[in-house]
Amino acid sequence: MEIRSHEDKLALLESGRVDAVLEDQTTLYHWQQSGQVQHNQYQQLLVVYQNPVYFGISRQSIAEAQAIQLDEAWQRLYQQGRLQQIRARYLPTLPLPEPAAIH
Repeated sequence: MEIRSHEDKLALLESGRVDAVLEDQTTLYHWQQSGQVQHNQYQQLLVVYQNPVYFGISRQSIAEAQAIQLDEAWQRLYQQGRLQQIRARYLPTLPLPEPAAIH
């Protein structure tokens, strides 16, 4: 079975063809806020990875110094409260975990 979108996952859940899906926490929040699902119809059962943002960068395409700069900039945004402000604006009920370092 090919699943191409978040909506495919939701359709499988609603049809009873699957009992659970692995999905990003923000997608569940969007489903609930947009009315696609009732607030209590589906719930988060586990967290696979705590960091809400993942940077996928090939080590062959970026110098180690640039990777460190990116990591430090992301950490500064968190420490300055900017990430929390963005999260509070768009995802007010979801907690923001501390970012993980890449090195």
